[in-house]
Amino acid sequence: MGQRAYAKVWLDVNLAHLDRRFDYEVPAKLAEQVRPGVRVRVRFAGRLVTGFVSELTDQPDSGATQIQAIERCLGAKPAFTATTESLIRRVADHYAGTFADVAAAAIPPRHAATEKSWRTKEIQVRAPEAGAQVMHNYRNGQAFCEALQTGASPRAAWLVAPSRHPLGDLDEGIRDAVAACLSSGRRALVCLPTVTQVTEMHARLHTLQIPVAILDAELGPAARYRNFLSVLDGQASVIIGTRSAIFAPVPDLGLVVVADENSDAHASPRAPYWHARDIAAMRAVSEDAALLLASHSRGVVTQKWIRDGWCTAIDLSPLEYRELAPRVRAITAQPNEGLLPSTAFRLIRAKAQTGLVLIQAPLTGYRLRLRCGDCSEPLVCQICGGFATETDQGVRCSRCSAQVLGVCPACGGSAFWAPRRGSQSIADELGRALGRVNLFHASGAAPLKLPDGATGVVIATPGAEPRAQYAALIVIEADHVLARTDLFAAEEAVRRWCNAISRVAPHAEGGEVLIVGDSDQPAVQAMTKLTLPTWADRELDDRVEANLPPHTRAARVSGDSAPVEAFLTGMLDHDGIRVLGPLEDGTGRAHAIVIANRGCFETLTSLVKHGLSERSAKKLPGRLRAQLDPDTLG
Repeated sequence: MGQRAYAKVWLDVNLAHLDRRFDYEVPAKLAEQVRPGVRVRVRFAGRLVTGFVSELTDQPDSGATQIQAIERCLGAKPAFTATTESLIRRVADHYAGTFADVAAAAIPPRHAATEKSWRTKEIQVRAPEAGAQVMHNYRNGQAFCEALQTGASPRAAWLVAPSRHPLGDLDEGIRDAVAACLSSGRRALVCLPTVTQVTEMHARLHTLQIPVAILDAELGPAARYRNFLSVLDGQASVIIGTRSAIFAPVPDLGLVVVADENSDAHASPRAPYWHARDIAAMRAVSEDAALLLASHSRGVVTQKWIRDGWCTAIDLSPLEYRELAPRVRAITAQPNEGLLPSTAFRLIRAKAQTGLVLIQAPLTGYRLRLRCGDCSEPLVCQICGGFATETDQGVRCSRCSAQVLGVCPACGGSAFWAPRRGSQSIADELGRALGRVNLFHASGAAPLKLPDGATGVVIATPGAEPRAQYAALIVIEADHVLARTDLFAAEEAVRRWCNAISRVAPHAEGGEVLIVGDSDQPAVQAMTKLTLPTWADRELDDRVEANLPPHTRAARVSGDSAPVEAFLTGMLDHDGIRVLGPLEDGTGRAHAIVIANRGCFETLTSLVKHGLSERSAKKLPGRLRAQLDPDTLG
């Protein structure tokens, strides 16, 4: 009788107290199939679950007298490499999550038919021809590309000019960096916020005449798994995709690019709420790869990395940015001016007859944050407490989209008014005000492709702006965006404005931008002067002074009041840990912010993970969510 073999298996079970490897015996009939990385089916707690083999051993660690055997092996192809397994574990530990939760994002579902027909054929990375070398015109840009060509692994943050000028072509600059990486015999990974941007980048990289793989959940099960296998087997030189592509098992990884790195699209909405930018930084360190963060704006986290000397800034002087960008002005809307200031109407009439004018409205919908016409109490969702908004599908919650009863909970009134208007309402009013001017409306729920040679006015929400060459941009309700009680409100506003400005003609070609908002706001001043690094540096100084992220690290704990209070009890009386709250919202729910000083980050992570594990093991009742590095502290 031969010696027994055992496998250490990660189970597809996302309970925090079970976040570890379990030992299973490898039966003789599966001995040739079971190897590190493959999917298996095993019995756990009386039911069959899927797992991933981590390693094989001849001695189990559990000390149990009876160890169950693996039931069957799901295919012969490994689902991950040792490098990917290590990355998943580090991400789970960093965000106080579980291996199973992170693996669900990192590894696409198996498609059996695709796997059976798959043929391994590794390629040699070929050096492509040089492109326009956009980055060479920026300070430190040429040095970054030359270092890539020699096989080095530099780290840089590229502040791309917000302009339609060729030097503001972010995609072309990324293409240059990718080409430099490939010339060193290594592969590149590019992570983008949206599917549209992935499609556009794929078209740009196609000019390099190299194999490019797209990893995107919208591809469909077969195509997504086929592309995943091509990456795993080294059949692609460049890998592009949305946020989950950041986990791609790229062999010989030489460059990781994150475009528009501060976009909220890079943040996972599912536990443990990881961010692609941070995972890119992890991979750059652990896999000795270069890192390029490319954006038209500068975020506070990126600015901190530059200040700490962890990465280099690739940029221009403020004067050079202003020469490339359109002219940016800010005006304050007066209460009696109605929908738009007269200056904005003059700009529309001057530009809309021969070109396109883009109006960026912060929110979609008709009437927003409805209030009772009798007592002025806000109308809120009965389910989650979110504000009610009038849409083309009736009155719905702005947070969970549930239908909201049109009855005031305070006085029973049925007539409502709205202090704010959405993009659809603005489009209707502008249509009446502008008469025969062509009017187009776009939002995330209703994307728009403009006809060739179109002229007129385009009203769009941030991120939904149709790809076009605009003669002017008008940003409305800037004050409302900046007034949000959110630590990252100004940073997100600047990012959205810069991305929109990047589609406007340079000042030399008559391009103009009008921001309707308080010109004394630091964020607005940074836009008019295009001193974005200086603004980000001051924002960082303010965070340091107030002891707020990213100088510190935060966790947001929310849920039913009793579980939140119990969860926070375990975080009290720890040096360097501050608990702010909990605050109740009047619906039986509460939230609190926990802040860890520098040097106590690991303590905070450990406390959060311990609290989640305890709730899971004891099956404590009530809803609770704990998120490290939250996108809001409100």
